Amino acid sequence: MKKIIRSFLFVFILFLAIALVGCKKNEEENNGGDNKPEEHVHSYTSYFHKEVCEGCGKKGTLESERLYDEEVVYKYSDEDYQKFQSDYQKVLDEVNKVGKYDAAKDVYVQDSEAYKAEDKFEKDFYDVFDEDCNYIVEQYQYATIRENMDQKSEQAEADLDQITEYYNEAIEKYYSLFQPIHDSSFREYFFSEEDGWTEEEIAQVLYESATYSDPEYVKIKTENDKIEIELDNITDMKDPKVLDLYEKFFNNNKRLAEIQNEPDYATLAYKYVYGREYSPSDILAKVDKYKELGTEFNKFYKNLPKYNLKTSERKIAEAFIKDSPLEKDLANDYIYKYVQTMKHEKDDFKLDFAAELENIFKTGAYFQGDYQGAFSWVIGRDEVPIMFFGPGSYSSSFTFIHEFGHHNNSVLNKDSDYLVDSMDLNETHSQGNEMMLLNYLMEQDVNPDVKNYVISDEVMGFLQIIVLAAAVDVFEQAIYTNTYTLANASTIMADGQITKNEYESLFEGVLSSFGVGQLFNTDYWKYVCCHSACYYISYSVSALESLQFFFEYQDNGYAAAQEKYYKLYDYVTLKKEGQTYLDVLEYVGIPTYEDDELYDDAINFMKNFGK
Repeated sequence: MKKIIRSFLFVFILFLAIALVGCKKNEEENNGGDNKPEEHVHSYTSYFHKEVCEGCGKKGTLESERLYDEEVVYKYSDEDYQKFQSDYQKVLDEVNKVGKYDAAKDVYVQDSEAYKAEDKFEKDFYDVFDEDCNYIVEQYQYATIRENMDQKSEQAEADLDQITEYYNEAIEKYYSLFQPIHDSSFREYFFSEEDGWTEEEIAQVLYESATYSDPEYVKIKTENDKIEIELDNITDMKDPKVLDLYEKFFNNNKRLAEIQNEPDYATLAYKYVYGREYSPSDILAKVDKYKELGTEFNKFYKNLPKYNLKTSERKIAEAFIKDSPLEKDLANDYIYKYVQTMKHEKDDFKLDFAAELENIFKTGAYFQGDYQGAFSWVIGRDEVPIMFFGPGSYSSSFTFIHEFGHHNNSVLNKDSDYLVDSMDLNETHSQGNEMMLLNYLMEQDVNPDVKNYVISDEVMGFLQIIVLAAAVDVFEQAIYTNTYTLANASTIMADGQITKNEYESLFEGVLSSFGVGQLFNTDYWKYVCCHSACYYISYSVSALESLQFFFEYQDNGYAAAQEKYYKLYDYVTLKKEGQTYLDVLEYVGIPTYEDDELYDDAINFMKNFGK
């Protein structure tokens, strides 16, 4: 099928090749009276793992090639933009030149003159424009990474502002072409079964074409991007401007739903932005289970035991929950040893975490910077998976291994025709990888208090996001549907309308209904409801499911947990058409969001922890 830039993200595998690199060590020799430096080659064997050189005692790694440092540079020009505009117009001109579709005469015939004409249209015009769009996507990604690396740079911010406008225009023009092509005599050849098109996919791109052909839609999307950038520059979430910006963002999304004939933006986002197999009402149907979780979490949090760890024990704990493997040796050592255990083969599928980690650090496919966050992204027309880590906890071992899970999902299944495109599944790969790292710690010969300390921190973080993310989703649904029935609903809905002055009390009411009113930061929604509108329920659902890998370890041991986790990847070997996220969970052997068992397992863990 023709390459559809549906998510505007790309994947590419880079192959591992380990080589020794040299450095100079000045040593004097008495050689006929001449003192000559002797070339010294470190005995390092890894690009990631910090080792002590047997020859000189210096600690280090093989030198990374840093292949992408010079490549990931923003360089989009006015000439590039003019070419993009010109190539778009050429495509339209060619489509208009061939005339409208006639079902009686425009019948698909292999190798006919019409077949050859459409093939020439693709190669000479459509593919050229497609490449222009890919270049804009690439430059948008590069500008984003550079701005995230140095958020004090005015030039980086200006570059990102400019390319964001071009990026949104590229999406608009790219998708808007599908309807004119479908209306033309090119229809049967462009959307042919030979190229892999299905009726469902044709219907989807025509829907998107109608959407992106609307100038108002594109204008709103651009405004929302600017709102997100403006929010990034606000350091105090108590600033009243935050409420003003979110109200504008909310109204924009409300209008987007109207344009696309959806009842509300939450419904639109669930269905089209994130492609979920459940609806907003399905999540609201589980509110009582989330209330149980929240109530039990409150008790769990307040009754967590205090651990008086020795200095050496605290260092082990912090290697997992605090320290960055990019900076601290002990954290680096544990991550390196963990990935050595993660190797799996099924049919022609191979999973080798250690080899992939080496590849990342050999090529330099990771970046660090100012941005308060961490992410995995597939960048550029070469489709290279990279990872980005911000300061502090945003590069800790668990965060690192979380993003590594995303990275591996991008790499290991990229060529499969059976890969499930699901945000929830993507998060299960990454959060599940965190649980596997926790399981690895459980296998180590360390003080049980160290293990329980890390469990209480890591699992508590999962339980917290399960409840908090669900609260955010209920909050967003209330605003987008103007319907709310939980705590303080009678006050908020008294005038029949949720206003910006009630956002904060609304979120506090949801937290109170979930039994965690005094525990969580009531400003949390401000950080995620613009940048990730209606997304965070995926974090909640996948965290519940990822905890199953830890529970599997507790019940049946490390090898059993590994085998269960590997199934998140090797389900593609089943070669089943039309697989869904729920199908994958069934194959893995994990309850779904619909099953009370999923929530009860987490509740029972909290009730029994430390007993």
